[in-house]
Amino acid sequence: MGTRVYTIERNMDLLNTARKRLEKLGYQIVSKCGDGTIGWKEFAPYDGIIVTAGAPEAPKPLLDQLADGGILVIPIGDIDIQNIHIIKRVGDHFETREAIGFKFVPLIGRKGWK
Repeated sequence: MGTRVYTIERNMDLLNTARKRLEKLGYQIVSKCGDGTIGWKEFAPYDGIIVTAGAPEAPKPLLDQLADGGILVIPIGDIDIQNIHIIKRVGDHFETREAIGFKFVPLIGRKGWK
């Protein structure tokens, strides 16, 4: 992929399956089981963060972990329908673009759905 990739999965069985598959394909990815809504601050800042579950809002810890110029892609909305938000950090503020009408599994965790 040409870059360092970090991933967080909340379900250990899914994480183990993904690790085996990615290793078999020759990818070197750093992964852990945990709450993706709070990010992984030990390796921040990130040039890009992709969230693959719908959230009620962009979790502040993920925004805080973006590098200047970094982009967060996240589906935001209610539990039934979300819009893809493409959020770019520009200094101390954020610019957002949206694409509408998506359905993702809910983002579960301290900064997501309960």
